[in-house]
Amino acid sequence: MINIIARVLIVLNDHYSSLILGIVATISAIVAYKEYILRRRPYVMPEIIVEVIEDKWFFHIMLVNKGEYPAIVKIAQALLTIGDEKYPTEFNLETILSPGEKQKVIPIGHINENGRKKIRGHEYRSNRVEILIDLDSKALGQKQFKYETKVEYEVDVSGEKPIFKLIKEEML
Repeated sequence: MINIIARVLIVLNDHYSSLILGIVATISAIVAYKEYILRRRPYVMPEIIVEVIEDKWFFHIMLVNKGEYPAIVKIAQALLTIGDEKYPTEFNLETILSPGEKQKVIPIGHINENGRKKIRGHEYRSNRVEILIDLDSKALGQKQFKYETKVEYEVDVSGEKPIFKLIKEEML
């Protein structure tokens, strides 16, 4: 038994530099592969567009492909929260976006003057207007949606027009 351990140590000692080189090469290959996959990942981000009609502010989602490759995108969730009230919007839409393309999607909700007054008057427990958007995306040719983007905005309703503040942005 001691002979076997001694022979293994002698072999490792003689080929120590080759072993280290093999480990470094393996780690480099893994890092390069992950970097390649991240570059091929679709980078689709939502932007909020506001349309003011009379005293109502209508919120629309604009999808923007900031990546270098075409992507297929679906909106998994869009949630408008006004104070303590939640207004989800359901989407059954998958869309293809070319690199650099922007596409306006249907409205996700609106807030009228009465709702803005309640927020400014602190009539809710949580006196905030928030928009949460959850996107699923995949590259062309992929069978399943692999990538998720979650974005959360706070809407300042104190002025004549809404002001958006990005609260959280996650790309999974």
